[in-house]
Amino acid sequence: ENVRQQQRLAQARRLASDLQARRSARVYSPPEDVLQAIEVSNILGDFGLDLEAHAVLAGAIEALPRRVSSFRAAAPIRASAMAGDRLLTVSDGSRRVEMWDLRSGRLVKPLPHAGTVSDLAVSRDGAFAVTRTRERVAHLWELATAAERGTYRCSDGKGTSRGLVAVSREGRYIALLCGNGDAVQLFERGRDSALATVQEEHGTIREMQFSKDLRHLAVIWSEDFDSAALYDIGQQMAPLPMERECFAGNQKIRFGAEAGMVVSSRVDGEDSTVFGNNSVRICRLQKSGSPVRLPHSFPTNEEFTSDGKYLATGEPSTVRIWTTGRGEQTTAIRGPAAQPALSFSPDDRYLAIRWSGELWIVESPSGRMAAAIPVSRDWSLLGWSAEGHMAVLAHRPSGRIEVWEIQPIQKAKGIVLAGRPIETGFSSSGQELLTVDRYETPEGLEYSAVQVWSMETGKALFKEEKMGDPVSGGGLSVDGTKVAVFTPHYGEEVDGSLVEVFDVGSRRLGERIEAQVRLRAVAHRPLRGWIGLEAGSHRTRVVAIAAGGTKVLWQGPEDARFVSGGRFVAAVGESGRGRIFDVDRGREIRVSPRLKLYSAMDLLLTNGGRLLAAIPEGDLTRIADLETGATQSTLPVPAQVVRWSPGGKFLLTAADGVARVWELPGGVERAQTNYMGEIGTAAFSSDTLRVALGVNRGVSVWAWRTDEVRKRTCAILGVNRQSPGWSTSLPVAEYRRICGRS
Repeated sequence: ENVRQQQRLAQARRLASDLQARRSARVYSPPEDVLQAIEVSNILGDFGLDLEAHAVLAGAIEALPRRVSSFRAAAPIRASAMAGDRLLTVSDGSRRVEMWDLRSGRLVKPLPHAGTVSDLAVSRDGAFAVTRTRERVAHLWELATAAERGTYRCSDGKGTSRGLVAVSREGRYIALLCGNGDAVQLFERGRDSALATVQEEHGTIREMQFSKDLRHLAVIWSEDFDSAALYDIGQQMAPLPMERECFAGNQKIRFGAEAGMVVSSRVDGEDSTVFGNNSVRICRLQKSGSPVRLPHSFPTNEEFTSDGKYLATGEPSTVRIWTTGRGEQTTAIRGPAAQPALSFSPDDRYLAIRWSGELWIVESPSGRMAAAIPVSRDWSLLGWSAEGHMAVLAHRPSGRIEVWEIQPIQKAKGIVLAGRPIETGFSSSGQELLTVDRYETPEGLEYSAVQVWSMETGKALFKEEKMGDPVSGGGLSVDGTKVAVFTPHYGEEVDGSLVEVFDVGSRRLGERIEAQVRLRAVAHRPLRGWIGLEAGSHRTRVVAIAAGGTKVLWQGPEDARFVSGGRFVAAVGESGRGRIFDVDRGREIRVSPRLKLYSAMDLLLTNGGRLLAAIPEGDLTRIADLETGATQSTLPVPAQVVRWSPGGKFLLTAADGVARVWELPGGVERAQTNYMGEIGTAAFSSDTLRVALGVNRGVSVWAWRTDEVRKRTCAILGVNRQSPGWSTSLPVAEYRRICGRS
């Protein structure tokens, strides 16, 4: 039995090593690899190797997407359009357009109409939308303010109830389908009359779109077969010569990064695909040279990248990616025996492939699998967010919409700073992270920077830095929308600090407040607003910062700092006697004389109203009741930094290159990670799934929750699977239900 168990452990470790190698080579195949990783972690857990099991799971979870939001629009959804990180939807018979925030799933603001909305379109920059009602009236909307900026009608008084519309970048031009569906009228914002009218005599117009440079309008019409035309906007919609041999087949229109147009069933850049004689040709319009022929038969769908460099074509069970310059195949992706629908992300990094029961997200142009989302046949892909990190799915009959984030949860796991981080803190949602770092320039000047980072993309949302007159520090509002930056301010009578409050999203300056004290830290509380700690030589004063003046709330010893997100101020005197000030209640809290406090401590207010202190004491970390001094737990590790999680279920300790997470009150170690260098600060996210560690000149984000990883995996997979066969991968392991249900 011992030999069998050792074989079982060795086999699990070999598979874990193989999974790690596959992920490093980016040839993993989620969700199958994740299922195997869960089973490997189960086996390692049976041997008490919880930390090793967590490492396997934490790596595998990077292959899974995350459901950001789920909400219900008015059903059934008739039309939809993406506008940056917002979604516009119209239901059958509705007199309004609903505008949704993708991340929160909240209805931002409806766009009301007097008549029933039949169609809508959004400009390429996502700033404007144009809608059309069945009463043949078109409305131009500025989406940032949800304000109507004009109405337009066909000058012939007709117009089709089909309501086809198009709007250019910046909302400058609007195109309306007029006549009997065979005419297009061009309008300019701010002008009631049409600039020009074009009439097609060969069929009914079914699609139109503006080029990115606003020079051209392309239309496509249908008769016995499809054809297209390109018009010069600056020359009163004069038609441009085009190569007619390229216009056969089921065409659609799109523009790429170049000024010219591409025609095909998908149009981009200056290329066109033509479907005839079971072949695909890529034509470069208004250029000399022969079309590029692809050795590929019976395509049913195709999609260009936004730069026109690659083309994806689909047929039952296979999707291929080609270069448009030479027609070379870069990859072939095999899938279920179903017709695939295709959509590239705006940054061309990903290609979404919609099969009958699953949505695959593959990297472009390699075709390597990035994510797999289980969906039923009735679900469709509506589009992507502006940066291509979120895919939007819809069940049109019911109006249900789901937003999935393709970037892994540990995407922002490394943030490089110019100096040593002295402060970090998450917003209440855990989506934004504040960092404050300082260092000296070669000239000996102090240099500081306050930055706010997106935990989803790892990019800086806000940055403020100054040389010579250094930024002293900053603080993030609870909701993550505002950041306060303070700098020294030297007055004629009293030296103080200038506090500037910025909007994180727009980076615009809002308030400028002259505080009458020199600040060394700021925090934000919902009940108090902005509060600060005075940089005194022999004392610390807590002050409320407002435009009307600076009000002193409390005074204590010199060595003091904010704890618990600014809820408390902990001050330690030379003798180790501590004083605690409750910022929200505006009163000092009694501290047991039995306790000796240290500056590295952290406080937790329990649901029962008790205050627990985590106090480093030599080689131990002590958890004690602040008022009685009674010890609740003792952790057998030293700590340079200690932090409670929101709610107090977990405690982080970090010292000597090892960060650990403990579950309390039992004091059980749940996870650990190594770091190299000196740690200066740390913070839990609001959902406790992540910990930010400020080490040396950087901040790393550690996703440590094994239990939540397992729940998230099961939520995405939906059902238990015995595939791929454990008997092949783990011949000595018995299959167990993974998600707790059959």
